[in-house]
Amino acid sequence: QAMDSLSGKMNAALCAVRQLGLKEGDIGTHSLNLRPSYDHDKEGNATLKGFEASQTLHLRVCDLNLLGPALQAAVKSGANQAGNIRFSVTNTEELVKGAKEKAIEKAKKEAEALAQKLGKKLGQLRNYGESTTQPQEREGAYRRIVTAADAVPTPAGNQTLTVSVTLTYEVH
Repeated sequence: QAMDSLSGKMNAALCAVRQLGLKEGDIGTHSLNLRPSYDHDKEGNATLKGFEASQTLHLRVCDLNLLGPALQAAVKSGANQAGNIRFSVTNTEELVKGAKEKAIEKAKKEAEALAQKLGKKLGQLRNYGESTTQPQEREGAYRRIVTAADAVPTPAGNQTLTVSVTLTYEVH
């Protein structure tokens, strides 16, 4: 009975988030549990009263404009908790590559300007070093039960990716 009830609510929630355009690969089961539920008398004796079923879904929402509506749709369809929202950057390799190219260009220009001020010219590149700091997943402020009144505001804020390079040149 617990699994039947859970299945009905979960099917409704899945249908609702799929209607928003979430892809099948972006929807997955994180956990599925069925546990016995007991009543205890004054002497501590346990009597099985039934079972409790729960399922946790993992949704990946790439369009932040769909996050609030996805939460709202799931809750209106029977989900009774929402949380553990994380914001992350998905294309970090491209971003690092672009930032690295800009950092190298900037470092070389600064080295050339410094050499010119010293009356010197840059020679051969002797050493290269880099350091990259990528954004970490950040949890949203949703560790509470969400009501289905309106779409939940979900500001993502900013994340910073930093690339530092060190270029060592010979100077002539």
